[in-house]
Amino acid sequence: MGRLIPLGDLWDVLVDGTGAAFTDRLKREPEAAVKFYAKARTHLLGKYGSDTHTDFLADDRSSGRCCWARSLPTCPRCAG
Repeated sequence: MGRLIPLGDLWDVLVDGTGAAFTDRLKREPEAAVKFYAKARTHLLGKYGSDTHTDFLADDRSSGRCCWARSLPTCPRCAG
């Protein structure tokens, strides 16, 4: 608590199932983004050879951020 967490890092919480969606509808919303993220992660692992490679970590975080950006416009709590 009290530390900033990059938005891209929070994507992992949604993907690994440890986080809960705000509503039942939001449980279904990110399905396409989850599929994209899985493909992107596989590509990045092939490109960098390790999930601890510095460039992998940066690109993986960016992928997560893009997935959140795709999912957030439909989130009732984020609607303006």
